[in-house]
Amino acid sequence: RPCPTMAQQKHVILASGTEILLDVTTVDLVGDLKRKLVDRVGGDINRCVVQLACDSKIFTDDSAPAAEIPSPVTAVFRNTASIVQLEPDMHAGRQKYLAAGVLAPSGCVYFAPFEAGRVLCINARGDVELVGPEITGGGSLYAASGSPYSAGGVLAPSGCIYFAPYDSGQVLCIS
Repeated sequence: RPCPTMAQQKHVILASGTEILLDVTTVDLVGDLKRKLVDRVGGDINRCVVQLACDSKIFTDDSAPAAEIPSPVTAVFRNTASIVQLEPDMHAGRQKYLAAGVLAPSGCVYFAPFEAGRVLCINARGDVELVGPEITGGGSLYAASGSPYSAGGVLAPSGCIYFAPYDSGQVLCIS
C-alpha cells in the first residue's frame, strides 16, 4: 500500500504539443495539479483558466483527487481578461479621442485629441492623465473648439511621436 503522500508523475501534454512531467502526491487535488502546471510554465493562476482533458472527458472539479486523472492528460490554457474603466472620469459625450494611440519607448500610450483639449497619456502602470498645453483646432464642422487630429500618430526613430493635423495648422509632436 503506498504512503499517503508518495509522489507519482503525471504526464501532461499542452495544446502546443509540449510534454511536461509533474509530481503529484496522493493528497493533491485537481486544483493543485493545475496550479503546479501553471507554475511550471511560468503563468499566473489568477489570469488564466486551465482545462484538463483525457479522451472526451474534461476534469472540471478542482476538489477531486488528482490521482484519479489518467496520464497522459491534455491541458488547455485560456487567458482571462480583466476589463475595467480607468480613473479619472473623463465625462461622457463628444468624440474626445478618435484615432488609435501610439506606444512610446517609455511605455506610455499617447492619444492625440480629436474634440478634447489635451493629449491623453496612459502610463505603464495604467495611470491616466491629460498632458501638455490646451490644443485648439480650426473651424471644424464637428465642434466649436475644432477637431485638430483625427488619424493615428507615428513613432519616429528619434523617440518623438508625430500626429498629422486634421483641422489644425500644426503637426503635433510628443517628445
